[in-house]
Amino acid sequence: MAPEYVNREAVRERVARLLDEYGREGVGVSIAREEPDEEFETLRGYADEGYLGGGYCFVVREEADHPGFSETMPDDAATDGDRVLLALGRYDETWGPPGGGRETGETFEEAAEREVREEVGVDCTVTDVVAIRHVTVVDPESDDEIHLAYVAFEAAYDGGTIDVQETEVAGAGWFGALPERLHEYAAFYEHDWAP
Repeated sequence: MAPEYVNREAVRERVARLLDEYGREGVGVSIAREEPDEEFETLRGYADEGYLGGGYCFVVREEADHPGFSETMPDDAATDGDRVLLALGRYDETWGPPGGGRETGETFEEAAEREVREEVGVDCTVTDVVAIRHVTVVDPESDDEIHLAYVAFEAAYDGGTIDVQETEVAGAGWFGALPERLHEYAAFYEHDWAP
C-alpha cells in the first residue's frame, strides 16, 4: 500500500503564502525528516483535526517603548537600544521566541501573536518572517508522513508586561543582546544588535 502524506499540500501552500507575502530574502528555511517522538497515530489524529504546526515571535520593543525607570534607579541606568523578548524553554532550557501550536482556522501569524500573549502576557503584531521549518514525521512501520510547519516571526511590541505562564515556559525577559543557550531559530534571527 502506498504511503499517505497527511497535510503535505496544506503545509506547502501555507509556506508558499508566507514566502510570497513577506519575501524570501533573509528567511531561513529548513527541512527536517524525523521519526515520531510520540505514538504516530496520536500525532496523526491531531493532524487530521487540522494541526499544521506553530508560530513563534521575536518581539522587538524599540527604545522609545521602554517604560522608563522608577525613582530608585540610578541616573546612569541604561535605557538605550532595542530589546527582544525571549522565553526560556521548559524542556530544552534554551532561550528562543515565545509561541506555540496553531489552532484550526488560524494563520501562523495569528497563532504566534495569540501564543505570545498567552505564554508571556505581551501583545505584538507580526512584521516579518525569520525562519520556516518544514518537518516531515515518518511512521517507521508504514512510511506514512505527517507534514508540519513551524514559523518564527519578528514582531512589533504593542504593549503588556511579562507575565509568564509557568506551565508553558520557564521564564522570559527582554534582552539587549542575545544570550547563550539559544534555540535553533535564533541562528536565523538578525537584528542591529545581534552578535
